[in-house]
Amino acid sequence: MRFYVSIGDVNGISTEIALRSFARLHALGMDAIYGIDSALLESARALLGMPHDVAQQLQPCALAALDLREDFARLFPHARSLQIMHALAPIALPDICAGEVSASAGLYACKSFLYGIMQAMRGEVSALLTLPVHKRAWSEAQIAFAGHTELLRALFGVEVIMVLGCEAMMVALYTDHIPLNAVSARVLENGGGRLADFLLRLARSPLAAREIAVLGLNPHAGDGGCIGSEDSIIATAIGRANHALARDVFVGPLVPDVAFAPKMRARFQTFVAMYHDQGLIPLKALHFDQSVQISVGLPIVRVSVDHGTAFDIAYKNQNPSTTSFINAFLVAEKLVKKEDLR
Repeated sequence: MRFYVSIGDVNGISTEIALRSFARLHALGMDAIYGIDSALLESARALLGMPHDVAQQLQPCALAALDLREDFARLFPHARSLQIMHALAPIALPDICAGEVSASAGLYACKSFLYGIMQAMRGEVSALLTLPVHKRAWSEAQIAFAGHTELLRALFGVEVIMVLGCEAMMVALYTDHIPLNAVSARVLENGGGRLADFLLRLARSPLAAREIAVLGLNPHAGDGGCIGSEDSIIATAIGRANHALARDVFVGPLVPDVAFAPKMRARFQTFVAMYHDQGLIPLKALHFDQSVQISVGLPIVRVSVDHGTAFDIAYKNQNPSTTSFINAFLVAEKLVKKEDLR
């Protein structure tokens, strides 16, 4: 089993995490190729003042000079319409500017990610692991997507479900990177039909659980319709999903402010949140270093760290936690094994 690591934004903590994680991953028997040129990796090592042999242990690839446009278009014929072809062309190596937003670093991060998708689609690696990108750097590089998940949705034409968490707690996001004022309409869409479809896809995924808690949207889960109508639609969607599954998998809508209390977490390991912060605030408060992000619904296995670029500590030798990155390997390994059993 071999993995590909998309290096993320080299101006952040990604390269430091990759370098500091190698010994632990090697001890775990993990084999990976890293989407970063050896010269750039060496520059990062030198800035961090690490021993010379540290960078030599990783398996980098000659990425910047590759022209991936034709090969990528064969895999994804509609890719030319997505304004990403310039990231697939030969590009210059970015200069590492610690903690700064850079279009060249954003472009390089996107190319590293796209190359990993190609590797996974061809079966050359078992899973794609991603380190964090900076959304503004992507924007300045003329990448018309907010991040990894949005680009994956456009490439594969599927409603990718964003699931984040660790062994103790997983959170599936019904809506993720949309404005808060758009959440209600998404919940109400098609009388809850869209939400019901989302629940069914989650229940039929490798992350399915015996019982899954579904959070309400409004305070007190709407108090029986006294505070908005969305929660009755959520209840309808839950009923539809359970009926289609012929068993009661989904429980709710639960009152959001008590859904993550200790007694509830003792019963449920998997939660569905209606919007981004509703689910991720409790997750990160409880399991910040441990959690990872999983893209559910793709024909490839993709797992990411659940943290950002941390520009404020980049290249300052503040020893950023590598736990999420190592957990991403462990989760990817489990998911690949589950896929192999199908």
